[in-house]
Amino acid sequence: MSGSGAALRRPKGQALSSAQHDNPLEATFWKAFYRVFKLPFILAARRLEAKRKRLYPGGHIYSNSRVVRSHFRRSWENAPMEPDAIPSAIAFSRIARSYDEAVVSSASNAHMRALVRDALGRLVSTNARVLDMGCGTGVDVLWLASLGARVLAIDVAEGMVAETARKARDARVDDRIEVRRMAAQDLRSLLPGEARQFDLVLANFGVLNLSGEPEEWGPVIARLLKPGGHLVATVMNRVSAWELVAGLLRLRPSFALRRLRGDPVRVGSIWLSAELHTPPEFARRLRPYFEVEHVRGLCTFAPPPALEHLGRIVPGLWPLLSWLDRRFGHVPLMRGLGDHFLLVLRQRSANLFDRQGMGSITASPVIADVNGDGAPEVLVAARGLGLLDRYGRDLYGWPRRIGGPIASTPAIAKVPGNGTVIYVGSDDDR
Repeated sequence: MSGSGAALRRPKGQALSSAQHDNPLEATFWKAFYRVFKLPFILAARRLEAKRKRLYPGGHIYSNSRVVRSHFRRSWENAPMEPDAIPSAIAFSRIARSYDEAVVSSASNAHMRALVRDALGRLVSTNARVLDMGCGTGVDVLWLASLGARVLAIDVAEGMVAETARKARDARVDDRIEVRRMAAQDLRSLLPGEARQFDLVLANFGVLNLSGEPEEWGPVIARLLKPGGHLVATVMNRVSAWELVAGLLRLRPSFALRRLRGDPVRVGSIWLSAELHTPPEFARRLRPYFEVEHVRGLCTFAPPPALEHLGRIVPGLWPLLSWLDRRFGHVPLMRGLGDHFLLVLRQRSANLFDRQGMGSITASPVIADVNGDGAPEVLVAARGLGLLDRYGRDLYGWPRRIGGPIASTPAIAKVPGNGTVIYVGSDDDR
């Protein structure tokens, strides 16, 4: 800071003298501004508050993604989780007992669940180990156990966990089902004990929309899966053709555009902010860890749960729409217009450098701020040098080939005039 700038600083807590802040012209301006705009500001604030109460009668809009990000930071720092602090835990616990009757039993949800099970049936075998994220009341857990799978069911809502455990006991399959109360944000706590232990991870009906950024949980799920394991995800779509058309025809643009605007979703009497995706965007963000095997839209032709009544206006319409959904929901244009979309993802090779022709890691990794952005990166050595962020993704411009395999741990030095310099020793003495 220059000398003139330093002279403007004052000790903390010391007020400015009257000579420093008394400007009659400026004070007059702000008094006039306040008097002119005071009433419009009050009226605008009252109107916004009335609109908020009308749109969100449950009251406060819970920013689930903000809580999710804070919990991921806590888990990165090995701090304990507090599931009751996550808004989705509060919302789903309140509706746990009525969830099956109000949601699971609806025709639209049954239709979507049948399509998901068609995909799962081709992947689940006897004694397969399955992780069900956001198990809800255990409907899918019991079905997986009936196929002979061994299931670890997790959910952040205490009421949902209790319902799943009760159903497992009643069905006498609790020897094949383990139920834990755990947030998706706390998956990292399963490592390293459960690393490469699961054949399949199921995340059904929007659980990943409430779980934060794909870059956060993506690498964790990839580590939990066995080599070549699958992630089956049902994700809330950012574009719903039914909501767009129905909202515009009924002259309700706020309903038609609510997903595109990122409006919160209602769970019982609580509104939650959700991160909506399109199929290409979702697949792209998980590309470092998974490759897409299958994608299809759900409720592209059949009406979604919010508009299920429209499918019964004409007798016989619902069977026709559900058949069209099953038959053409995988068509490239159609699969991006459903209420949800189904993705079957296969874990990529665990060796990042093998995929890029870099071979196996030959030296100990180094953690340092290599690119100077203030965040630590992981520098690894193979036939070349790779630089990864904390999520295991390659940074731009990396990896860099050197020649022969690197035989020693890289050394990093800050050289005046040259920035960061990395010294390595390789088999060909370069």
